Amino acid sequence: MKTEWEFFFETRDFVFEKEHKYRAKKTGLGSSDDTPGNLKEISFELKITPDKERKSPGAEQTGSLFITLPHSYEKALSRLFTQGINVPI
Repeated sequence: MKTEWEFFFETRDFVFEKEHKYRAKKTGLGSSDDTPGNLKEISFELKITPDKERKSPGAEQTGSLFITLPHSYEKALSRLFTQGINVPI
């Protein structure tokens, strides 16, 4: 099961010419011990999808940023937010 979040974006001074997809792994997270539930690394997918027509008159481009985690919604929330993990992109 996967969990996907969608975030809307607006750009100024640049545009995405096409959809971009990335797979990434962030390591060095959480505690270094083997306690069940500790998250030492996380794999995720990132997709940037520009809109065909901009949805905001003040933006050069609008679109969506999708982040997909290989966990159920409950597990993703538990692991990311209760451990206070910040996953910079």
